[in-house]
Amino acid sequence: MKIIRFLSEDQREFYGVFDPKMPDISRIIEGNIFDDIRVTGKREKVKEVLSPIVPVNILCLGLNYGEHAEETNVTAPESPVLFLKGTNSIVGPGSPIVLPGVAPHEVDYEAELA
Repeated sequence: MKIIRFLSEDQREFYGVFDPKMPDISRIIEGNIFDDIRVTGKREKVKEVLSPIVPVNILCLGLNYGEHAEETNVTAPESPVLFLKGTNSIVGPGSPIVLPGVAPHEVDYEAELA
């Protein structure tokens, strides 16, 4: 089962089941998607697919893999490098990736989920 988070035509937010045969219509999911869910018979038109979770601040640990430090020609630090990613760091499919002016001119494509 593929679960999506989406906005309906009337701007309400839902979790639903994605069906590739009907990508613009989704069956609504009720309950906590991380615990007990129920797929209902209710359907909503999908206006926009959102990021998979409601964004929260993300605590990151930098250069925690020796190989990654070597790839980037950086000496691995003796103490962990902690930093935050803001709520706008999680985007949905088709959403633009916005780089601030002080950022490098490319995106590091790695992703990690916990």
